[in-house]
Amino acid sequence: MPIIGINKKKKVRNKMIIDHSLPTCDLCGKRMHERSIAYQCGFALCQACDGKYDDQELKEKKESEIMKNIRPQSKVSIILQMISRPNGASISEMMEATVSSSMRIRAMISELRMRHIRIITKDANSERILSTVYVRENI
Repeated sequence: MPIIGINKKKKVRNKMIIDHSLPTCDLCGKRMHERSIAYQCGFALCQACDGKYDDQELKEKKESEIMKNIRPQSKVSIILQMISRPNGASISEMMEATVSSSMRIRAMISELRMRHIRIITKDANSERILSTVYVRENI
């Protein structure tokens, strides 16, 4: 028995226009209207993510997201571990640990700053040597 007159339905896709100027949720990445932003610990959150985590858990979650893109034993990772110590680390210590030049160390520190890791500088005064010590600031 032949099939006569098959009705073909046209599938119309509803194209949603995405406004790229809208801010995104720092946790899930969803775009949201400016009026529906909730701020917690300096992070912009959507209504679904607001209140999901307390302040400490939110900081740890964002920290783990930053760290997942850094290879564990890379030079950048070694520098991050060194400046995360309470007293920080000087350029000469980082040069010795990573076998890199001071210019390369400074480039890696600026790469970490571009990843939104807060790093401050302190002047360490010893008897004769004046050096800059890099210390990681709390999130």
